[in-house]
Amino acid sequence: MSVFGAHGAHGAHGAHGAHGAHGAHGAHGAHGAHGAHGAHSAHGAHGSGVDGAAAYALMTAGDALAPGWDGTAMPDQLPPPVYTDDIAKLEALEPVSRASVLASETSGLFTVMAGADPKIQCEDFEVALTVPDTETHLKPALKHLRSWSDLRADRMAEILQQRGDILSFFAMQERMDAARMPWHYHLLHTLYNALLPSEQTLKYRCNVLRPIDLTPMVMPVIATPTHSAYPSGHAIEAHAFATLIACLKMGGVAPVLDYLKGSATPQIDLLFRLAARIAENRTVAGVHYPVDSAHGAMIGILQALAFAARCEGQKLESSSAISLVGNDWKTSTDMPQNFDYMIFRTECSSGMFRAVFDGLSLTTNDSAPILKAAAGRAWREAGR
Repeated sequence: MSVFGAHGAHGAHGAHGAHGAHGAHGAHGAHGAHGAHGAHSAHGAHGSGVDGAAAYALMTAGDALAPGWDGTAMPDQLPPPVYTDDIAKLEALEPVSRASVLASETSGLFTVMAGADPKIQCEDFEVALTVPDTETHLKPALKHLRSWSDLRADRMAEILQQRGDILSFFAMQERMDAARMPWHYHLLHTLYNALLPSEQTLKYRCNVLRPIDLTPMVMPVIATPTHSAYPSGHAIEAHAFATLIACLKMGGVAPVLDYLKGSATPQIDLLFRLAARIAENRTVAGVHYPVDSAHGAMIGILQALAFAARCEGQKLESSSAISLVGNDWKTSTDMPQNFDYMIFRTECSSGMFRAVFDGLSLTTNDSAPILKAAAGRAWREAGR
């Protein structure tokens, strides 16, 4: 899924150009291809975006201006600027190159291990998944899809837009724009590029049937994706974005961990309400079960915390193994549990997920100095 599609329109910052390659994942992904060229339309700069007609015009102009050049250097030519600090060097790069450098600092951060129950390695801790059973969990969970379907008329605009763009919804809350907060976008892109392979590989390993595979009565209002229902990619990405933006806003991982454990932090609460709503909309649309969103949300949060810790020059560790068992997402009467913000918040602060957050800690591990420099600039953008 391409989550940055709508932001291709913000070509002036050029950060989204690299994401044109992800167009296959969402209806709007192709718009990402325009990001790299936006800067040229803004100020007419000559760069890698020159097309054939422009190249021909440049050639004829060059021949006219320097017809007798013999290949010698111009005397007293002023040298180009030499950048030494990481931020200046990154800012001088075109978007694709900058994205590649930042991505190199996330190498090995998330790895999926094969098996009957797949696991995802996040830095030095792993999250083991046990897929929900079709007969005892997924089929009974269809009643939740029936209830959520009553909201389709109200949520349709969101459902359609969020097929290929969820970042605009976070920008709506936080007044994030490419002019004011370019480094927020660079980090969000880097996180997205780091988690997307593990997300899709997890889905490949889990291979859980979609609701329409159990009954045509679901009648989803959007095309059902070809990959596994469990875990939800929208839930992973939305909660990962909410977590990273919260870490940038609060100045680090520790305050966000406190929030997840139940502390009142109104400055970031809306971020997680939005992430839950984005996940809910996939159930409203008829393509996901509630457990897909619950466990997807946990995966996204844990991945973003590990990423944000690396940005701080730290490493996220867990004192115990983390297991997400599909059939355990249930009520006290052993029925499949619904998913919404309040249910998930309660499970994080005082329910089945509280022990996960209690077991997390931070240790010093300054293994990503370039990413740390980028995060430092993003924190300054946020006033931290």
